[in-house]
Parts: sequence; structure tokens; C-alpha cells
Amino acid sequence: ANMLASMANPVGIALGVLLPPFLVPSTTLHAILHDIPRMLWIFILPAALTVLVTCLVWKNRPPTPPSPSAGEESEPFLQGLKKLLYNRKYHVLLLMWGVGLGIFNTLITLMQQILCPFGYDDEVVGVGGAVMCLLGLVGSGITCVYVDRTKNFVPTVKICYIGASLGVLWFVLSSFQRGMEPMIYASLGFFGLFGYGLLPIILELCVECTYPVAEATSAGMLWLAGQVVGIVFLVVAQLPVLQTKLPTSPAPPTTAPPPNSTVVNTTHECAYDLTNAGLFVAAAACVSTAFFVLCFTSPYRRVEAEKKVGGIQDSGEIAKLRQHY
Repeated sequence: ANMLASMANPVGIALGVLLPPFLVPSTTLHAILHDIPRMLWIFILPAALTVLVTCLVWKNRPPTPPSPSAGEESEPFLQGLKKLLYNRKYHVLLLMWGVGLGIFNTLITLMQQILCPFGYDDEVVGVGGAVMCLLGLVGSGITCVYVDRTKNFVPTVKICYIGASLGVLWFVLSSFQRGMEPMIYASLGFFGLFGYGLLPIILELCVECTYPVAEATSAGMLWLAGQVVGIVFLVVAQLPVLQTKLPTSPAPPTTAPPPNSTVVNTTHECAYDLTNAGLFVAAAACVSTAFFVLCFTSPYRRVEAEKKVGGIQDSGEIAKLRQHY
């Protein structure tokens, strides 16, 4: 359940990269102005349906708690936030997840601009996003089943971080050469396999190292850090010092345009070469992964508490146990 819920965000992003080239294939301005509203309606319908289901159907908690800790009352937000401020292990996790999600958002946003100077079009970006998404679902399924049975959160997260960073580095180095579509697809798939597999596990690890802080508080701060770092990375990656301006030479259309239509240039002329920006993203991934692998370790507080609670029936004793953590 956690895998399906946590994968909704990155899968939606990947679909947002995959679908536009196929939903807006036209080359004339009139056709594009017709196709883009249709694409927006296609995107807004599942989002609106999700909002309706959340408001009308979704419950605050399941009828039967899936575990002893899930049946307990969560701590108030400010009290949980105060505990997070003094949890150093959570600080490392917050920093690393922020950098990891920021790298993912930056890579997805700038992928077309990184590939464009080397002759890759929107279709390559779309297919690459699809491969990344599909293998990501496989990776998340594998890691969730493995961790659910073994409870090896920290080693699994570290392995996924290493694999995702290697995938980013592989993609960036492959994108600097022409005619490397298979390598680009393979690198994005490799990144998706480990990067998407990391997502549900790190959210569970966050709960383990911050118990008994409410899951919504600790996980919400992780997502907030990821979005903030993503904005910072996007700004830094597009600084003039990391860009090389390319000469533009628009080619005329090979066929005569239809009457009363404006032809849009689809030769993918690129204004800037983002090679340095890609290297910056790859370097950030490698450095942050090395720091996390060497510096992070954490006890599994929730797992330990649930083992102790399993033999306790008195609610007062359970409350004392929560205070201990």
C-alpha cells in the first residue's frame, strides 16, 4: 500500500514527460493550439477524479489498524516538529532525501534541454521517461517485498542510492554523444529501477528513525525539503556559468505549408548547451550518496516498539513505552 501511494508522484511526473510528444504531434500553429487544450483536459481529468475520491470516499484511517503503531494516536504537529529538530539522524535523512528528490526533479525538467544539443528529439525524451517509469515500478515492487520480509531498511536504501547515482552519471555521460539512444534508454531505466525503488523504502525508514512522531509530520518535511532543493538545483543548473550559448540556424521547412497556417520550427534548434549543468547534477548525486552511505545509520524504533507492545495489554504501559522513544 505504501509503495502504491508513494509512487503516485514520480509516476505522474514520468507520464507528464512521456505523453506530450504523442498528444501534441502537430507542426502547424493552428493544430498545436487545438492539441494543447486537449492535452490539458486529459491531464486534469485524473487529477480532478483523485480530488473527488479523496474528499468523498477516503477515510482518516482504516477500520482495522495494520499494525500496533498504526492504531495509536499521533502526536500533535508542533510537538513532533520539536522532536525532529533534535533528531540528528533525521537531519541527515532530510538532507539526503532533499538532494535526491531535487536531482530527480531537475533531471526530469531539464532532460530535453540536456539532450537537445546532441540531436535527440522529444520522442527520445518520452520513450526514456516511459522506460524509467516502467522499470521504476519493478524496482519499487522488489524493494518493498524484500524490506517487508527482512526489515533491512538502511542497507536497502544505501544500495538504492548508489544504483540511482550510477544511473544519473551513466545518463549524463551518454547524453553527450550522438546516436546513443539505446544507452540513454538503458541509463534512464537503471536510474528508475533504483531511484523509484528507493522512494517507498526511505519513507518507511523516515518513520523508523523518528518514531513516535506522526508519519505525516516527518514524511511531509521530507517532501518539502525535496521541493525546495529541486528549485535551488533548477536555478543553479541554469546559471549562465553552467550554460554555453549555441548558434541558431533555423532550417526552412522541406514542404510547402498548408494555406492559412503557420509552420512551427520542429528542427529542435537549441539555444544553450547544458553539458555543465548535467555534470553538476551528476556530481551532486555522487557526493550526496557517498556522504549518506558513510554517515547514516539508525535504529528501527517503530519495529522495536511494536515487538515490545506485542506482549503488553495495558494502555498505560504502552503510553510509557511511547514516551521512552
